[in-house]
Amino acid sequence: MRLDFLHEPLPVGNAGCIRDAYDGDKSTVFLVLQAAMISPPHVSALLEAHRESKSRLTVMLGSGSEVYVCEPDIIKYMPAGGYFDMKEGLIPAMVSAGQTVAARTLPRHTCSFRDRKTYLSALETWVNSVSGAGDLLSLGLVRRSADLWLAGSAVVGPHVTTHGPVVVMDNVRIASGAVIFGPTIIESHVMVGGNAVIDSSAVWPGAVLGARCHISQCIVDRGAVVPDHCVVSEDVVLRKGTVRLGSWANRLSSAVSRTRQDKSESVTAMSDVR
Repeated sequence: MRLDFLHEPLPVGNAGCIRDAYDGDKSTVFLVLQAAMISPPHVSALLEAHRESKSRLTVMLGSGSEVYVCEPDIIKYMPAGGYFDMKEGLIPAMVSAGQTVAARTLPRHTCSFRDRKTYLSALETWVNSVSGAGDLLSLGLVRRSADLWLAGSAVVGPHVTTHGPVVVMDNVRIASGAVIFGPTIIESHVMVGGNAVIDSSAVWPGAVLGARCHISQCIVDRGAVVPDHCVVSEDVVLRKGTVRLGSWANRLSSAVSRTRQDKSESVTAMSDVR
């Protein structure tokens, strides 16, 4: 498989992305889906449903998600450039041209999200679903109780309390006295200090949670550190050196200020000339 990335400096819509990505190969089948999914459907099932529909475009619908499978000749129903959306642009254009658009139901809940809050909610949906249980079993985790999924290489100290669902992955170390409320997922190589409290959070690989720290409804970044006795609520904990979006906003603001200053100096110079 060859993987290419296309950078779109301006929004072009999901249909516009197909138009820009098409390289002229008529054997291409496009699969269009959002990246923010915890439990994406199997590609083979999507392609099979599309073949059975015998349509140039198949829309797969689910709980808050849409996946599109389409043939390259749908590009002829698109404008040559600019923003173009599937639902509001391409599908009406195809229907107006007498083309059939097939609709199917997604075979599983994709658990899509758009921000921290919906990510944690999607994790809860996934962990409590049948497909989520199957995914965890395929990763080698064992359901130790109604509250706890545990990897064989994870080490959980004495007097650790879980109230699930809690998922603990490979090579996690949880010290004595920790309390974990679900839905919480602790990914591989995480260290949890003694008497720490984790409440409804996602801890990504390699993070370190200090002793007696308390995190609630948080996402802890890969390799991030929560110091001892630290309390964090409803936030994202980034690893040291990670650039926040705010810094980009500051750079943009500075650039705008410089542009305004340049324009002001230009106007002053023109006034002097007059």
